[in-house]
Amino acid sequence: MAAAKDTPPILEEPLEGAPGTSSHDFGHPKLRRFPNYQAKIKWLELLGHGEEGIAFKAVVGGGEPVAIKVFWRSQRPAPIPTYRDRVYVPEWPFKEECRIVALLEKMKWAMHYVDQDPTQTICMNRKPENRRDALRNISAFSDEHRSKKRNHSDAISPPPFPPITRCHGWLTVSRDKLPRFHFSLWREVDEHLDWHWAIVYDFIPAGEPDLAIGQAHLDFFYLAGFDLYPYKHDNWRGGRLVDFGDLRSPLSRYWSSPVRHDDALVWFKIKVPTPKVDSDAKCRCEGPWLNKGESMSQGPSADVGSLPLEKLDPQGDLILSVGPMQLLVSSRILVLSSPFFETLLRPGTFLEGTDPPNSQDPPVKTLDDKDPDSFRLMCRALHYGFNMGRYVPPDLEGRVSFNQASGKGHALGKRASKLKTEGILTVRFECPFAIWCTNCEPEQIIGQGVRFNAEKKKEGNYYTTPIWSFRFKHTICGKWIEEEKERLEKEGGFATLEKKVQDRRAFLTQQQRIDELVRASDRDWSDPFAMSKKLRRDFRVGRRKRQADERTGEALKRKFGIGLDLLEEKEEDRLRARLVDFGIANDVSASSRRPLFSAIDDSNSNSNSEDAKVGINRGKRGRDPIAGHSGPASAKAKILHNQLMTNTRAVADPFLKQTSEQAGARAWTPS
Repeated sequence: MAAAKDTPPILEEPLEGAPGTSSHDFGHPKLRRFPNYQAKIKWLELLGHGEEGIAFKAVVGGGEPVAIKVFWRSQRPAPIPTYRDRVYVPEWPFKEECRIVALLEKMKWAMHYVDQDPTQTICMNRKPENRRDALRNISAFSDEHRSKKRNHSDAISPPPFPPITRCHGWLTVSRDKLPRFHFSLWREVDEHLDWHWAIVYDFIPAGEPDLAIGQAHLDFFYLAGFDLYPYKHDNWRGGRLVDFGDLRSPLSRYWSSPVRHDDALVWFKIKVPTPKVDSDAKCRCEGPWLNKGESMSQGPSADVGSLPLEKLDPQGDLILSVGPMQLLVSSRILVLSSPFFETLLRPGTFLEGTDPPNSQDPPVKTLDDKDPDSFRLMCRALHYGFNMGRYVPPDLEGRVSFNQASGKGHALGKRASKLKTEGILTVRFECPFAIWCTNCEPEQIIGQGVRFNAEKKKEGNYYTTPIWSFRFKHTICGKWIEEEKERLEKEGGFATLEKKVQDRRAFLTQQQRIDELVRASDRDWSDPFAMSKKLRRDFRVGRRKRQADERTGEALKRKFGIGLDLLEEKEEDRLRARLVDFGIANDVSASSRRPLFSAIDDSNSNSNSEDAKVGINRGKRGRDPIAGHSGPASAKAKILHNQLMTNTRAVADPFLKQTSEQAGARAWTPS
């Protein structure tokens, strides 16, 4: 299912002849391939660029010039995790535009079939208000619904098909074949791919909007249920839409309701010329209906007093007449605030430190300015302190504050109109992350960073920290959304959200690993009886040997009084025991084993016996350990004692051991 969503709605067959117009075709529209897709492309001109792609004027295979829109993204963007484990799927512009142009092509052929067959008709709802009405109007073009007649009071036939820019199909363009342009025009592309999707259209030259053609487009798009992005001058040429990325079909998840039905005059932002106003002065104006520099004179028959008067200072002493408006101003404020007005108004009349004339009939001064609106804003800024309420009339200076003089009552003005009564302050609220509006039908996502005028109100305290709530109105559905910081339930919520993406990735990795472990456990323990039988069979091997080793170990522990558990005997331990050497060879002479400085007692031993010639070792306190004893037992004990000392010396003396190794003797071990 995921692979189908990642595939764009395209067909490999060339865009030649009539397309399919069944209900299934309208429900799943697909764009066909450009017939001459293998021909060489000659790039002529850069037409424009944006977030979706870049458009060129080109010639394919030596034919007529066409417009080729190359899309940045070659694959569907990856989903983005959002708040509360929801996922936001970014728009894939190529997929959406393929759907739109394929739908328009099918509608054009369906209307052609109706013109050829009088028995067929297309009945549409004249006022589509939601997605269901828009989808029904689209399905009215299908083969199954053209033969049906709707008995509905709001059912109408569609207007003639407008001269919509023709699409010639899709193709792919290699990245190295694109013309070179400045790197700043590039957007995010798929780096692992070296090609781009592209759609070929008729080339429409630039021109002024044709209201008739533009109105035909707007009427047809409205009845077909297409949602239009706000007007962009570069995307319309001669009243025709040349960038179909500005359309959203009801099949798209990004479609929004209600469908707008705009007037061409309003849509193309064409201003109607206002009637000329005569006056003694002449002003130069610039507007869409006048060429730059063209003058619009005001005749002497006009009455200056009939022009609207804006009182920037209710106690002003001068009226400035600029174009079609009059401004009641304070000459004192203007002279002290701007060198221009100081030069214009000071000579001979308005001097600093003198009281300006304050009559019921202030003088009128006419000025020649090209932009009256900008001049009015400049005068307002000089009087009102750039909209900060700092102007105080001369008779009130030192008696009232700036806020009281301006009539706002508070430094924040209208934003604090409910502050004293309800404790509500109007602030600018910015969404910290993408949220869903459940009031909309269907639910709409509000992107991160979108700002609203919100009502900020204190709901309580968490210890000494205030808890604020923000209430704002969603512009799409017109209903209220309230956000409150729930510090009593959870702390550090924003810190958790900052790590949401990393936590989500770690969660997906851990979840994948846990699923693998669960599958392995299910596979291994699918038959618990067989697995238990296998474990018991493996445990029976060597059981009697383990029991015998355990009995031997217990016996050794009782014999030697060992309070530790003995480990199992290993082959390595046996090898180490065999390598232990306890003495020297047997053929070493007894004289070499005899101590060099020990006294030898020959009185009680056989002088001819070599074994009886042993030394007497002194005890620890300097006495003979066998002294005081006599008889055969004493002699035998001396012999055994001397033999033990000699054997010990033979093993411990390194010189005797070295002599034995040089002689090649076999190592000796005491018996």
